[in-house]
Amino acid sequence: MLRLISWFLMIPVAAAVILLSVANREDVTVSLAPLPAAFALPLPVVILGAVGVGFLWGALMAWISGGRCRARARRNRYRAEQAERDAKRLGDKIAKMEAAQVARVAIEKRLPPPGSADAA
Repeated sequence: MLRLISWFLMIPVAAAVILLSVANREDVTVSLAPLPAAFALPLPVVILGAVGVGFLWGALMAWISGGRCRARARRNRYRAEQAERDAKRLGDKIAKMEAAQVARVAIEKRLPPPGSADAA
């Protein structure tokens, strides 16, 4: 479903880019204000370059703003792994204690209680 929606969104965007490129083929002069350099570039290159730089800038800002969430997720993952290790360790300890209890009960069933006539 998402793939279908993305196609419905990308087809008009692609058509707009193609129409922009065909309709505006003249060169424009791009100068970087503090620098003495000036470039003559086709208008679609300038527009698409500006859109691309804006996209990358937005992606960088989104990644930076998600830092707290990623740190919290790492911390929670570590805590969950620690809890799983503790649960396994405690489960093993319980199993050993139960095995020792079973062995102790088996030994007590074989031996007569102290002070009985069978004990001597």
